[in-house]
Amino acid sequence: MDLLDLIDLIQALTDGVLFGTTYALIGIGFTLIFGVMHKINLSYAAASIGAAYLSLVLVNLVPAPIVYLGAALAGGVLGWLIYLICFRFIPLENPLATLMSTVGMLLAIEELISHLTLGMPQNYPALFANSNLEFGSFFLRGDLLFIFFLGCAAMFALTMLLKRTKLGLATRAVAQQATAAQLCGMSVSA
Repeated sequence: MDLLDLIDLIQALTDGVLFGTTYALIGIGFTLIFGVMHKINLSYAAASIGAAYLSLVLVNLVPAPIVYLGAALAGGVLGWLIYLICFRFIPLENPLATLMSTVGMLLAIEELISHLTLGMPQNYPALFANSNLEFGSFFLRGDLLFIFFLGCAAMFALTMLLKRTKLGLATRAVAQQATAAQLCGMSVSA
């Protein structure tokens, strides 16, 4: 193997790990929703995209840290609205109804974004454009490093929440055996 091939391999592996943090967070979200509620939320990705587009409005108005908080808040509000519309009032016995309602929500969010942006892609400004770390022949992008560390912190916080709090204990109990959790006084309604 040539030295250039080895450097390219290291660069590709590093970029893969940095990009993989985002996919890991998405996977954890799907797993929590399906594992606890036993329902598939197909509007999950659309809510993330909706939060990104809502934060795009803030980019030119406020500093970057506030944009990140705004994106997280927008994602939380969209997730709460999806929960209210698609899960809250649909009985647990109708998993197909929630599946279809999340498909409808996915289409509604995508169409709303498409109409608001006139179907044109929107460029998200690079907030860490000049903050690349270079190590010899390969480099690490600043935005990917930020996402990596933020994602790792979020995964650690979620692990601590699920392992060390009463809410985490209740969540794990409902996911493992909903009937037993309900007999212990926990609310298992979606």
